[in-house]
Parts: sequence; C-alpha cells; structure tokens
Amino acid sequence: MRVSSLAVGPYRTNCHVLVFDQTAIIIDPGFESDRIIQTLAALGVRPAAVFLTHTHWDHVMALPKLVSSFENIRIFVHPKEACMLGKSGGKNQLQMVKAFDPYNVKLFEPYLYNLPEPTDVVSDGQVIDDFAILIKILHTPGHTSGSVCYYMETEHLLLSGDTLFAGTIGRTDVPGGSMSSIVSSIREKLLVLPHDTKVLCGHGPSTTIGRELQNPWLQPEVL
Repeated sequence: MRVSSLAVGPYRTNCHVLVFDQTAIIIDPGFESDRIIQTLAALGVRPAAVFLTHTHWDHVMALPKLVSSFENIRIFVHPKEACMLGKSGGKNQLQMVKAFDPYNVKLFEPYLYNLPEPTDVVSDGQVIDDFAILIKILHTPGHTSGSVCYYMETEHLLLSGDTLFAGTIGRTDVPGGSMSSIVSSIREKLLVLPHDTKVLCGHGPSTTIGRELQNPWLQPEVL
C-alpha cells in the first residue's frame, strides 16, 4: 500500500489517498477536488471509495466533484454523521459555517448544497474487507458524536481525523463535541494500539501512538 497525503483548502485539511494496485481509497476529501483528481491521475488509480472520519464541511466539500467524476464510488460514514450529507445535510452544514466561518459562507455554499448521500454506514468494531486491506472501524466520539478512526493493523496505520493530533486533540466546542468523550475515546481505543502505529491526522503532521502517550491533553489531570 502507498499513501499520498494532500493538505487542502483554507484550513489545510489532510486528505489521504491510500493506493492498492490500480485502486484507491480517499480519506476526508475536504477541498480542492481538481487537485485530488489530478493526484489520482498521476498515481494511475481510480477511487473505489471515500471514507469520512466525520462530516464537518472542511472534510467533505470535494465530494460532489468526486461523485460526478467517478461512477459507483462508495461513501462510508458513521450513521450519526449521515445527517450532514445529502441535500438536508447541506443545509445543516451551512448553519455551522454561518456560526464558525461566516466570511466564507458564499464561497462554500454551492458545494454544500450538492453533497451526496452516503452509500454505506459503519459501526464500532466493524471490519471492512471489501478492498485490498482490512479496515477496522473505531467509533471515537468527542470531536463530533459520530467521529470514527480507521485502523489498518497490517499496515500499522491509523487515520484519526480530528480526534487525535500530534501533541493535541480535536476541538470540542462544536455541536456534538465533548471534552470528556474525546479524551475517553482516545485513551480507551487509540492509546491501546501498538506504540509503533503511525497516525495520519486530519490536520497537521503525522505522529505515532507511542509519542501520543505523552500528549499533555491526555494526562489524568485533564479530567
């Protein structure tokens, strides 16, 4: 497996492309759909699926172009996040943008009103074996109620979205956010993984589980 990561859009959201032979899986296509498609072309692959760690607008706005450009692409998401996709989800997203980034409402609005519906919902502990690698779903509420991480044991790889970052954790001052939940999720489901597990985050640099054992936000005094 090869991994190509792009920091896209005004928030530098990490979009990760996992490549297996002639097929790819995309994690969190936030912005810059043309750039993502150009990357796929340069890699010589077609995307079979998009896996969303959560559905905040900065992780999904390239979806409309990807769906229109590639037939039968599947979209995986936790059921608690599904309400933020599709036409009704676009309206929900727009309300969040108005609250958290009002200056970009007009720029983001056309994309949000064209968000596709998910094709697949995932559950905690589920192992997806539809592709060239086993992908385990870890439900990690805290940043949002339906946040998930994707763990690939054979690759020693975790896609953490906005749950865990290098030296810090995801924000919890958004709808569905919870400081106690995110800390519990990370401690109970992520820090128990092998220390050499590489963590590809939703923003910023990668890290490892071993390094994050010293993450100051995850020490006992936080709670």
